[in-house]
Amino acid sequence: MAGARSSLTTDGPELRLDVASRDRRSSPAVIRDWLRRRARAAIDEAVARHAPAMGLPLVRVELRDPRTRWGSASRNGRLMLSWRLVMAPPEALETVVVHELAHLRVFGHGPAFWALVASRRPDHADWRRWLRGHSLELHEALAE
Repeated sequence: MAGARSSLTTDGPELRLDVASRDRRSSPAVIRDWLRRRARAAIDEAVARHAPAMGLPLVRVELRDPRTRWGSASRNGRLMLSWRLVMAPPEALETVVVHELAHLRVFGHGPAFWALVASRRPDHADWRRWLRGHSLELHEALAE
């Protein structure tokens, strides 16, 4: 049905939201849906780039909206990552992806784990610090 869905487009640093008259979603919901699609693409790309280099097969990734962590890894090879990482600088997103992929090789946070993370993201501590400092604003973005 034409005109039933809203759209969001980028033009340089600006976002343009066209709200369709029949779209019952709120503006924040439209923006959230758009960001989730962008997050899926960015996260899938980062996983595809880092997993083979870390000796891992491509893994299944779920996007969620957790309040207390940016990601997690399960022993059966699945990753869960926050879609809100797409609102952070790309380096922060990459750091979380590498961190969670590293857990598929080394569980825990011992020296071998951090060496593996540093082999892909030497600046991981800076980006982990950035995420801690900006966590609240990323989680409050688009609150209704």
